[in-house]
Amino acid sequence: YPESSILAIIVLALGIGISSILFTFCTKLYQLNAGGKVDSRQVYLRWDGENRQRQPMTSQEFKMLRATNQSLERLVGAQPVSFAFCPKGRTDEERQVNGILASGNFFQLSAKSPGVGRTFLTADETGDDAPIVISDGLWSEYFDRDPSAVGSVALVNNRERRIIGVMPGGFAFPGDFKIWMPTDWREFDALPTDQAPRINVYGTLREGTTLTKAQAELTVLANAYVAEHPTLKKGREKFRFRTGPLRELFIDDDAAAIFVIGMVAAILVLLLICSSVFHIIMTRTARR
Repeated sequence: YPESSILAIIVLALGIGISSILFTFCTKLYQLNAGGKVDSRQVYLRWDGENRQRQPMTSQEFKMLRATNQSLERLVGAQPVSFAFCPKGRTDEERQVNGILASGNFFQLSAKSPGVGRTFLTADETGDDAPIVISDGLWSEYFDRDPSAVGSVALVNNRERRIIGVMPGGFAFPGDFKIWMPTDWREFDALPTDQAPRINVYGTLREGTTLTKAQAELTVLANAYVAEHPTLKKGREKFRFRTGPLRELFIDDDAAAIFVIGMVAAILVLLLICSSVFHIIMTRTARR
């Protein structure tokens, strides 16, 4: 009975196709806009308070932890800002774009290679004339995707900055940003700790280090630092230090529920397909 074989093939193809689509959709929920899967060793650091209140760390806290912690192999700081941007000599085209002031090791976290040129290095964060990396969208808008844009000079907040790289399309970590510039926030070191810039902090656990162990060590260091600075302590009385999986920042409760529902649906579809094919085989056997 060729019609039975044809029907079984069609049912299997539909089942595999539907299940693959559901599985792909669900796994995409666990991917960063940075263009890569979330590494289970990647974490975020911040202060959590009551009623879902959250405080980023200060630049001074970040630098202290980067110098003293033993649990993370790298610690990355990122401060969202707004830049006035235009290529040099085209001030009539200046506009505000969302960007990031980041520590020099920022791009090591995502390990995403630039589409053109290079990303900045740790040494770049200490220079007075910090270079910039721009997004693929900004490259297309202002430079018509001309490779010679790398090495050219742009005005960023009315200061000349050299473009050293262009990130590939789809890269937007840690959000929809167009410019990345290295900094070490040293100009704020002399300020009272509660007046230092608030920055988002991310890290990568060392091999063999658990999240629980990292949380314990970083909490001790963070609390000790706060205790030494009364102006900062006053604003942190109802907050506790938290180290959590980076995935949490990109997958909220609703997305997690969709993931579970989608995976369950994919499994049910496969079971239904298996049942249908079994029924077709048994019917064919009975006819024989």
